[in-house]
Order: sequence, then structure tokens, then C-alpha cells
Amino acid sequence: MADIERMRKLVFRATKGKSFIFTKEFDPAPELGEDLINSKITKKAVYIITYWDGTHIRARLEKICDSFKGQRYDLPPSNGEIQQKIARITQDISNARNVLGQTMKILRDQLIDFDSFKPQGQDMYAMTMHRRTSNIYLYKMFLAREQAMYSVLNMLKQQRQICIGYFWAPKEEQPKIIQRMGRFSAVRIVEVDNQKLYKIKEPTYFKTNQVTGPFQLLIDTYGIPTYKEANPTLITLVSFPFLFGVMFGDMGHGSVFLLPCIIAVLKFGDSDPNGFRYMFLMLSFMATYVGFIYNEWFSYTTNFFGSCYELNTMQCMTAAPASGKCDEAGWKYTRKSGSCVYPMGQDPVWGISSNKLAFQNAFKMKMSIVYAILHMGIGLVIKALNAIQRRN
Repeated sequence: MADIERMRKLVFRATKGKSFIFTKEFDPAPELGEDLINSKITKKAVYIITYWDGTHIRARLEKICDSFKGQRYDLPPSNGEIQQKIARITQDISNARNVLGQTMKILRDQLIDFDSFKPQGQDMYAMTMHRRTSNIYLYKMFLAREQAMYSVLNMLKQQRQICIGYFWAPKEEQPKIIQRMGRFSAVRIVEVDNQKLYKIKEPTYFKTNQVTGPFQLLIDTYGIPTYKEANPTLITLVSFPFLFGVMFGDMGHGSVFLLPCIIAVLKFGDSDPNGFRYMFLMLSFMATYVGFIYNEWFSYTTNFFGSCYELNTMQCMTAAPASGKCDEAGWKYTRKSGSCVYPMGQDPVWGISSNKLAFQNAFKMKMSIVYAILHMGIGLVIKALNAIQRRN
């Protein structure tokens, strides 16, 4: 529809309004038969342009029509010739459909004949497999095996009739590899001392599970640790969700995030082989936990344990010298007792105090600085351990 409107504007500008364009959309899919309905067919439009005769106008309209990748037809001068041309085109379409249908039928029969597995003799087992086996599937399996075999052979070095290859494997997997390769009598496995003979840089292998896998992937995006280098994944397993909670701390938002994660962990384990559900579970749990520390439920202060201040009464702490009246900022909430401590997080009195925003911003900023220094300090310790291990 957008192309039709754009074409109308171009025709109007090219002819300066001395033309008329008639358009009609149609869907060609029902006209092509059942075999081509599922193919990617876009809707088309037929248009008729009438204009004031002129060679230069015709040349402009031809360029516009060609730019829309459409086919141009000149209409015959009389109605009788138009009907004859429509009948001729209809017959050509009918003939083309007949040829297309016969071609597809022949092609289908040839594929069915090629796909059928033809057994030799009158064996009943072979006759049964004849009805179940696909020849195309057998060729597909054969090609897959050939491709896998030659992919492995390309990684080996051939010396006469012997193929030699080197591979890395975890030490704990060595008995299993020897056991499985022992099925082949022509295969021999020899352990090679890399440090004495070749001194090739060892690859990195980290054994992970569904809990540590996503965090290991996160570490690998920044850089894969080298062989025998300290892996910060276990530290990231704790620090990354907690720092996310510091940023996203809210009991309401965290619980909305936490409930679907619990359902995903309990019900949809098979659909998430990489274990990202555990990562999101830890992120949402930490967001809810830090929300308790911030004492915020959808940005509102809660009072679960009772405040250590008298919330219904205020006491004037500073008064104006001249009038003796209390300043607006001098009213303070009084503590119930000096030994009262709010069990967890911030006291709800800060949610109704006049300096709520200043206090919470200062609290979060100082806490972020403490955790950032602690986080960087752990990184420096890990780097020092790596330097000691490399003797650098």
C-alpha cells in the first residue's frame, strides 16, 4: 500500500496532474494452487494509467513504472481487442498451470521412487524395512559420517600408512579415553610430556555446571584465563549478583523478578541447559535482599519491625534566637531508647524525614565506594597470586 501511494505522488508530479491512475490489490496465492500456497508470495497490485498524450510524458511514466519493478502493457484501442487479449492471456495461464502441475507430479513421483528402499529377494525383514526406511535419510547419514571422518583426518599428520594426531584432555578423563579407544586394535594412545618436547601453550579448561556456567561465560567475554591461572568465576558468583542488588535494590521489584525465576528453576530445567535461570535467580534474590537493607517496597518505606523513633511525636531541637520559636528544620523525631537498634536495614523513620533523599544518597554512595574498594582489592590479590605462580 505504501508503494502505491508513493507511485500516485510520483505520477501526479511527473504529469503535473494531467493523468488518472486506477489501482487494485489482489492476492495471487489462491490462484497458484495448493502446492504453492506456503511459498513466500507477496500481494500485488494492478494499475491503469491514463494521461494526456505526449511523448515526454510517456517516457517519464515508463521510468516511474520500471522503478517499481512492474511489467508494462499497452492497452489495445478497442474493447473487442481488449477482450481477445484477456482471453489469450487466460489461456496461456491455464496452459502454464497444466505444465506446472504435470511437472510437479513427475518430480514428486521421481522423489518417491528414489526415496524408497528396494530390498533384494523376498526376505520378510527386508520387506518390512522397505516400508520404513528412507533412502534419502540413508544418504544423509552416510554423508554426515564421511564429513565427520574427513574432518578428523584433516587434523592428523600422515606418515605412510600411519596417522598421527595430538589432542589435549583433562587428566581425570584419561582412563575413560583409553577405555573407549581400546575398542580399536589399530589405535595406540601415548601420553606426551609437552614441557620437555614441544612447549606448546596449554589450552584452558574449566569444569562447570549449570550454576557456574553462565558466570564463566561472563568472565570469558572479558578474557579467558590462561592455563593454571586463578579463575575469578567463584568470586564473581557472589560479587556480581550482590553488586546488581546494590544497583537494583527494592523488595517489590526484586520479588516480581524472583517469583518467575523460582518457577523457572523448579519447572523448566530441560528448556535451559545453560543454566541462566540460576543466574537470574541469584540476581533477583540479591535485589530483594538489598531491598530489605534499603527498606524499600516499590520505592515506599516499610515498617516491618517497628521504628526505634516516636513517629507520632516530634521534639524541637533548635529554636530561633530572636523569637524563641522552633525552626522548621529544628523539629526532630525522638528515639525510644538509646539501645534500640532496627533489626535489619534502615529505620523507617528516614522514609518520612525531611532529609530522606540526602541521607539515602549518602548512604548508598558510601556503601558503593566500600564495596568497590573491596572488589578491586580482591582483584589485586588474584593478580598477585597469578604473578607469583608465573614467577613474574
